[in-house]
Amino acid sequence: MGEKEGEMRDLFMKLPEGFRERFMQQVFSLTSPEDAMRLPFVSKMFRSVADSDVVWDSFILPDHLPALRGFEMDSAKSLFIVLTETPISFNQVSYFLDRWSGKRRLQISSDKLLVTFLDTDYWISNIPNRWLRLGHVAWLEIKGKVSTSKLSANTTYTAYLRFTFLREFYYGFHVPVETSVGITGEENINKFVYLDPRMAKSECQYLKRREDTLFEVELGDYFHNDGETRDLEMTVREVKSGKPKCGIEIYFMEL
Repeated sequence: MGEKEGEMRDLFMKLPEGFRERFMQQVFSLTSPEDAMRLPFVSKMFRSVADSDVVWDSFILPDHLPALRGFEMDSAKSLFIVLTETPISFNQVSYFLDRWSGKRRLQISSDKLLVTFLDTDYWISNIPNRWLRLGHVAWLEIKGKVSTSKLSANTTYTAYLRFTFLREFYYGFHVPVETSVGITGEENINKFVYLDPRMAKSECQYLKRREDTLFEVELGDYFHNDGETRDLEMTVREVKSGKPKCGIEIYFMEL
């Protein structure tokens, strides 16, 4: 520490303790959850301030509060961590927070997705808030829609489809599916991905296996500007090959 920095630190320490604490709380509130989690390791003086409710309350968005009634946690930091691990359903959308940035993320459960398919003669079943299971279909379109007003401002989002396959059998997903993410009614950039992990392993890098045994595939990116309120649409479709498809379980779309 240089001489000038040492003098400023000494001057800061001469300030009333209550003022110093409030000042640091305000400064830490302007950082990010990632910074607040690291600051206690920088200095013992930072520890109590960085873990204070004042700091962590600032990372919980005000419009989440109605959905948090009934939650009893010993600190705002504990509540924040719960919100990064457990989606909270509110206004027909499930929210959770990114652990490091504090930005809002969303999940659209399978029963909120619009699924259009040509059923050749088998079945489709839906367990609300769990998964949608498709039987033998000739073509398929899965669409999720959300208002951009529900997204964090000035943030780039990547949309994902989370799914798995029946262990007993699945087929027909060796052909690529078309995905798109963008504003309803506008021309959007499409890309082709494989849902079958046996094909995706050699053909593209968009499909990943999660620790919870689900697969996730990237559908595309979207940058949300501040103050923008439009409908954002995410689509997965395979309607050209005519190949029958069977055995996929759709869990949710996520932004």
